[in-house]
Amino acid sequence: MRHALSSATVQLLSMLRRWIGKVVNDATREVESIALDPNGRLREFASAVKTVALDAALPDTPARVHWKSTLLPSLGPALTDVRGYGAPEVATTSTRVLALCEQTARWLANRARDRWNCARR
Repeated sequence: MRHALSSATVQLLSMLRRWIGKVVNDATREVESIALDPNGRLREFASAVKTVALDAALPDTPARVHWKSTLLPSLGPALTDVRGYGAPEVATTSTRVLALCEQTARWLANRARDRWNCARR
């Protein structure tokens, strides 16, 4: 009886070891297939961000301006790496970043002036 129980335990452990090895191999293959083309993934991300950031149909609310002004500066170097320095997308993004920074500066100046006027009353 002990020998049969011991033999069954050894067989189960052997099956478990093979199953774990198979799961690890499958997971490794999936991870490697995803990581094969990091430039392609960067291109997809950059084009998706550019599409959303440059969409003129969406209103320029303060939250959207803040989001764009934090996201677009990081999009510039990514576009430069993918498209090159002379690409029109790089110039458009840089111009938009400058305009957003100026808009944020005006908004902050107006807000500070309004707060100052409220505090003086």
